[in-house]
Amino acid sequence: MGARVSLYNGWMRLTGRRPQLELCQEWLSKQFLPASESGRAHLESLCGILLHAFQHVAYYRDCLLRAGFDDNEIRNDPVAALGALPLLDKRILREHFEALKSDDLASRNWHVNTSGGSTGEPARFIQDSEYHLYGMAGKALFDVWTGYKAGEPRVILWGSERDLLVGRETVKARVGRFLRNEVPLNTFRMSEQDLRHFVDVINEVRPVQITAYVESAFELARRLIMDRHTVNHGQAQARSPKVDYLGQALA
Repeated sequence: MGARVSLYNGWMRLTGRRPQLELCQEWLSKQFLPASESGRAHLESLCGILLHAFQHVAYYRDCLLRAGFDDNEIRNDPVAALGALPLLDKRILREHFEALKSDDLASRNWHVNTSGGSTGEPARFIQDSEYHLYGMAGKALFDVWTGYKAGEPRVILWGSERDLLVGRETVKARVGRFLRNEVPLNTFRMSEQDLRHFVDVINEVRPVQITAYVESAFELARRLIMDRHTVNHGQAQARSPKVDYLGQALA
């Protein structure tokens, strides 16, 4: 296990992902700050995001001005400024896509992504390398919180074929998955045969962590309870909102 962890950390640095590890360590060092100090840091971050939106994003500048907020008012009360903004939904994304682009977009490593479309027409939105950095560092932080260590066996129950890159994984992706000791299971469609196969895989892998779509975890747990199956696992931790039900089935 130690060799796999060392290889994985080396792989992360070799592929330019060292900042993810560093950001995760920074967050870990700050997680037990006094509430007052942590609160100030949160307000500063919120203020910075809102000021960027006001200065560089036409849609948010118009919203804030209509609500009576300029640069100074945002600095004085960033929480109130945030509360004055409408919730961003698919309709707004579609109707104001161009106005939601920041005018400094050319300086960013960005791309257009879409929602999965499971509830209707997919929505388009823009993500950049900074978003990816924070997202991956956040995943690493959640691993620490659940007691998972890099390189320990993990099963992924995932309901998005696009995210799993079914049938079109690159060599780089396959190497990374091997070093992370991950076994992905496609739960986009789950037949009774698929559910039985998932149980067999979990029994073979004995994962320390199961990362799952909530619906996928629920269906698997329901099947385990109905059939009175048991599974072998290495003190499995479930990392997904509201998946305690699966944990009970695994116990």
